[in-house]
Amino acid sequence: MACFDHLQPILARRDPPVVDREIIPDFGGGPDGLSIWLLCSNSNEVSHLSVQHDELRTLFVDAMSSRGFPKAACESLRVLFTSHEDIEAGGGRFYFFR
Repeated sequence: MACFDHLQPILARRDPPVVDREIIPDFGGGPDGLSIWLLCSNSNEVSHLSVQHDELRTLFVDAMSSRGFPKAACESLRVLFTSHEDIEAGGGRFYFFR
């Protein structure tokens, strides 16, 4: 979460802006296999955001590495994309992310 919070001002200035996130940890609680969903506002923005995957993933991997995450955790990071609009259409966060 600290990595996202640190990057939030940068992410908010992107086109489209990243307005929120959902972090899904590994079920075992370890640092490997972490997933971060980056959220834009509208469903029509998701494809534009997702083409920036490599650049955005690099931002997070660098932030994780600088905060002492193990190399395996950084390499296994998954970055996914959706919108507030899609989450609401999917029944809200509880239903969308399970």
